[in-house]
Amino acid sequence: MSTRILWLGLDGADESTLGRMLRTGRMPVLQRALSRGTVAPLRSTALPITPAAWVAMYTGMNPGKTGILTWKQASYAYDPPIVTHDAITRHALHRRLADAKRSFASIGFPITSPLPDTSFVLAGWDAPANGPICNDAAWVDRLSDMGYFSEDEFSTEKDSLVRNLRARFRIARELACEKTWDCIGLFFSFIDHLGHRLGAANEVTDTLLEITDAELGTFLASLPDEPVLLVNSDHGFGTFERAFSITQWLASRGYLALRSSLIHKTAEARGLENVNVRMDIDWNHSRAFCVDAIGSYAAIRVNTATLLPAGTVHPRDVTKLSDMIRDDLLATTTETGDPLVANVWRREELFWGPMTPYLPELIVECVPDTVALVGKWKSVEGDLHLDPHTFVHQGTYHSHRPAGIWGSSFSCVGELSVEDVAATIYGLLDLPLPADVDGTDRSGRSHNKATSEPALSPHESNPYTPDEEETVRRRLEALGYL
Repeated sequence: MSTRILWLGLDGADESTLGRMLRTGRMPVLQRALSRGTVAPLRSTALPITPAAWVAMYTGMNPGKTGILTWKQASYAYDPPIVTHDAITRHALHRRLADAKRSFASIGFPITSPLPDTSFVLAGWDAPANGPICNDAAWVDRLSDMGYFSEDEFSTEKDSLVRNLRARFRIARELACEKTWDCIGLFFSFIDHLGHRLGAANEVTDTLLEITDAELGTFLASLPDEPVLLVNSDHGFGTFERAFSITQWLASRGYLALRSSLIHKTAEARGLENVNVRMDIDWNHSRAFCVDAIGSYAAIRVNTATLLPAGTVHPRDVTKLSDMIRDDLLATTTETGDPLVANVWRREELFWGPMTPYLPELIVECVPDTVALVGKWKSVEGDLHLDPHTFVHQGTYHSHRPAGIWGSSFSCVGELSVEDVAATIYGLLDLPLPADVDGTDRSGRSHNKATSEPALSPHESNPYTPDEEETVRRRLEALGYL
């Protein structure tokens, strides 16, 4: 019998959540399945964030090839459209496994909407409301009968999350019984979602992981033969002691100009710290701005003339300005003299591929106990304003860590990265590794590379209507991603 793969995606899992539950015996089914294999840290993308990391897993490619580093599409624009699956469809597992005559069922993964026309795909939580959530017409009417409601995953109510979790496993069991399959992927986002809302360590997450383990046991018992198991997360999750607000720092150093301190944020997002560039920025007098920030990492873009609509920096001066910002960041300290920044990377040091020029010029890595924020706000007479007085804020912050987790029922060696996931799935299914894949096949199987497809280019069109994009945007804002 050919190899079959069960792929579990656990958004935000790491040593402190999944690893701890395995060590303490609270997930015996998964622990037993992985006992002869490998459990190890999994390195995320340079910004350890959902779209970049999961896309790297689907494609096996670094963000310099996909152009996906944040929730926005790579573009020379101040506010690009939201990332969608259309940007990567030819290079993703969904298409490539179907083209290779391998059956792949993807249940609940993000960045799978608009739905591809190949494989079985049940869209993730970032799909627009009222749009199609499954590309198999025979299954659309069955989902609610099986207890699946897409809004449950976005809830903080334990009962709704449990219902969603059980429904996904039920869908997987029925698919496995009804269809010939090579790989079934099951995605769960509760570790990350609850971490942002309840904190990095919470009892609801532990309970849901225990239920996940029990459901996994039921699923495995329903199969005639145990599949190869892969368990991966896009990043970890943790607690930070202080915050470094990049927008305030850029403004204090004269790199960025604000017309006012007023920021725009939906009511759903007002309880969260991070905000994006929906600020009153004076683009005509700004030389650099923060594109995004998550965990200890932030992305800074130079406001380059000829590329951005109101660019102020001549292309010949971009490198000089980038070096100036880098040196300034590395020299920045707290009032007590503690450093705030561990590294500042030029994009060419981290990414390679045709989309690299569309990515932000600098990636900032703060010291481990410091979270990076796009901007820190406060309420003033009912409105939200950037705090103008300081860019360092003491407190407790919950956000992403760069090390996720890898679990496999087979042994592998070496430092693992998110790009290795797609490469390993190709290897397990005895498929040639596409030439544009950056990851390493950790299955240990030997195969040749296939002919490469045309490289990805900037995805200018937006497949969502304005209302659909606004729905996705509000969901992302409610989680603090935008």
